[in-house]
Amino acid sequence: MLHTAFSMAGSGSPYIRYGYDGDLDRQTPLGPEGKGEATIDLIGLKAGKTVEWQVVAEVGKKLEEGPVRTLEVPPPPTDLAPLQLDVYDDSQVESGPFHVLTNVTERDDSFVVIIDRDGDYVWYARSRNPSVNIVHVELSADRKSVLWGEFDRLEETDFGGMFRLTLDGRTETFTPMPDAHHDIAELPDGQLAYLAFDIRSMEITDLDIGPQTVQASSIRTVAEGTADGRSYETLFAYADDYTVPPWFVCSHMSPNENLFGYFQWDHANSLMVDPVTDDLVVMLRNFDAITWIDPDTGAMNRQVGGLHGTPIADPATPFDHGHMTQLWDGGFMVFDNVLHGDGPSAMVEYTLDPATDVATEVWRYEDPEGLVYPVLSDADKLPGGNYLGTWYVEGRINEVTPSGDVVWQVETTDGGKFARASALGDLHHL
Repeated sequence: MLHTAFSMAGSGSPYIRYGYDGDLDRQTPLGPEGKGEATIDLIGLKAGKTVEWQVVAEVGKKLEEGPVRTLEVPPPPTDLAPLQLDVYDDSQVESGPFHVLTNVTERDDSFVVIIDRDGDYVWYARSRNPSVNIVHVELSADRKSVLWGEFDRLEETDFGGMFRLTLDGRTETFTPMPDAHHDIAELPDGQLAYLAFDIRSMEITDLDIGPQTVQASSIRTVAEGTADGRSYETLFAYADDYTVPPWFVCSHMSPNENLFGYFQWDHANSLMVDPVTDDLVVMLRNFDAITWIDPDTGAMNRQVGGLHGTPIADPATPFDHGHMTQLWDGGFMVFDNVLHGDGPSAMVEYTLDPATDVATEVWRYEDPEGLVYPVLSDADKLPGGNYLGTWYVEGRINEVTPSGDVVWQVETTDGGKFARASALGDLHHL
């Protein structure tokens, strides 16, 4: 980020022209009209590149132009995975400015990054704790900050919580979230909601083995910036509030299927806010289900998929241990990991009938190499109709047309992984 400060002799509206390789083909939005001292931030500069920039002011019908200056933008950290742009079909990609907000998981650290259309890093922040698992990252509701969750990937220490860092890098806050895992959501009232582990001794109804240590999930809410991590409220606990007590959902619930030696019951992995009802929407991976939780009463309003929910329209196309980050009025996207089938994993779009809660598959794009992705990954629908896929195992993000053509693709070249991703437009117009 480049912070500029300058003085205008006359009253005008300033902006910055900038670009690379001698071509000043980009510009920031017009600043407010004024006279004298002014400042503009230039966000989203390519790491490791030389940028040329120039202050310009519209003064009446004239343009006042400052000198063209250059800045050597520092390269990305050496332990941040190098990127390779494999595919870029300018005739079929989404039109207009395009950036991807995602997280890169490395061997030791994780990073939150923004990547531009050329496959270059233009913004990054290193995890604030060593050996963490960043699997949640999103643009804030006011579109001025990046939010991400940090959780101990081995669950040996409980430093979990959410970081908020403004895009200009000036302000950072941390909200502790004990027992947090996987996902966080901003609520319309300014509170934060997060998924938390709820580990207790419980009977598994269809196994005659007595009480067992079972990990369920709960939804907690907390005021952002609260220093006391225990000042949360539990909105919904699946161990207490779900329609039935724990049962043996599938083989992935078994203690030998995870690192922790207990039964993982629901494996909640995605938390969103319904854009119409404000319900908290949770994907339960082991249930193969999505639940809607009332943010005021804590009641479970509906469930799509799974043993106790409204079935998918075609029994042959239910999602299988998936992940999701996107839903809209009348539909949603799922990355279908397909852990119980023959594979491959796929991006899938469903419509959702509001009268019957029946979900119907309307589009599917399978991994072209036939791979099964056992963890993470993501799928989003873009405004223009294309799709954005995040393929964790391969360290790949791509843009795919409705007809299944890959028109943009970036990959890491050293084994770094992308967990989830979302598309942004021009960083100066967010």
